[in-house]
Amino acid sequence: MMYYLRARCFVVLGVACTGTAPVTKGSASLGIAEFQVAEAKELITIIGLDAQNQQVARLDLVHGRFVLSKEIGEPLGGTEVDGRKLNVEVHGHPLSWETMGYDDTSHMPALGSAESQLITFLADEHVRPILQKWKIGWDQVAQVDGAVSTEIPYDHQVNCEIGTSYTTCTPYIDANNPSMCTLAQGVTTKACSGEPAYGGKVVVNFTPSEDLVMMCCGSNGLASKTCLHSGTGASGCGNVNQKCAPCAQYPYNGSCHVDATQLGDNWQVCDYYCNNAFGSCSVDSDCCTQAPGHALICCNGQCRTTGTCF
Repeated sequence: MMYYLRARCFVVLGVACTGTAPVTKGSASLGIAEFQVAEAKELITIIGLDAQNQQVARLDLVHGRFVLSKEIGEPLGGTEVDGRKLNVEVHGHPLSWETMGYDDTSHMPALGSAESQLITFLADEHVRPILQKWKIGWDQVAQVDGAVSTEIPYDHQVNCEIGTSYTTCTPYIDANNPSMCTLAQGVTTKACSGEPAYGGKVVVNFTPSEDLVMMCCGSNGLASKTCLHSGTGASGCGNVNQKCAPCAQYPYNGSCHVDATQLGDNWQVCDYYCNNAFGSCSVDSDCCTQAPGHALICCNGQCRTTGTCF
């Protein structure tokens, strides 16, 4: 149903709107009373406002020239390219993705089930058509098989993907000895672009032509990337003119773990995280008690990484 109201206008890169505009009803499940959309030459912005006219959701999609994040890695990280860059935040939950070029990236690996608000926002009738136009999208969350370990003390299972086998990335030591992940063809790629990594696994033969790397990164949170078996160019998550392309990154405030379980002739790899590794607590079980390198005990109402309260 369309409601014709006087739209509250906002400015994007110096381009302002004036007068009246059609406004569609918001999303009750997201607490959005009204959506506002602004389009400039190479930028589309969608803002969701609540009943108090406060911003609770925002999407910025660049389609044109921009500078690739340094996290992309050498040789293109930090250079200007022509492509797409997406930044989304819904109720404080951020997501970022970028690629050079305009290849079809409408079937990237599913976003985590714990990010339900992000998923709902991206699927909204105000947002999805714009993403579809620019060939951006993520598959639905994969069903989790019962064989997945239930002993991991993490409160969110993010996502699971299946391949013919898996490899485990080496531990991160320092900048000169980063975490390295071995792909199907025996070549390696840096986990988390060489930044601190707390765990990672490669889903070998995620598709017939590529592997998927699932990672827990120290600065960027949960992340994944698709890596071609041969050559360079467009993989499932985009094209950075290298073997691998990042799929999505979304930060977390706790600890992360990547686990693998055999399913017949295949392997299922899942990532998990706990959002209370450093939060408040009443008892030890409120913290991620088995998260390596993270919180172990509840100390004076706060999760601590030490084994002794002092």
